[in-house]
Amino acid sequence: MMAEALKAEQNLDDLFTEKPEKLNYCLAPERLEAQARAIKRFEQQDRDEDQQQRKTEKDRRHKLMTAKTRKGQPVMQGRMELLYEKVQKVVGHQG
Repeated sequence: MMAEALKAEQNLDDLFTEKPEKLNYCLAPERLEAQARAIKRFEQQDRDEDQQQRKTEKDRRHKLMTAKTRKGQPVMQGRMELLYEKVQKVVGHQG
């Protein structure tokens, strides 16, 4: 009995392969719940992807900023690259 309910619930979840535009309240209650779950699932995936992208960018910036020479002095090339990227962003938004 429970296995059938879980299987039916998974079948409803499989209906939504893409994020629905908005909740359609005209649907049957089970399908409405499945649609709401699908929306939450896709939003969570988007948040996870954004978080992963921010983390990789942060790691890249950290690596460039902490690079040192043999004598322990900071390497300026990475810092200059980051400054150049910032300038390009500002100029790109203005123009």
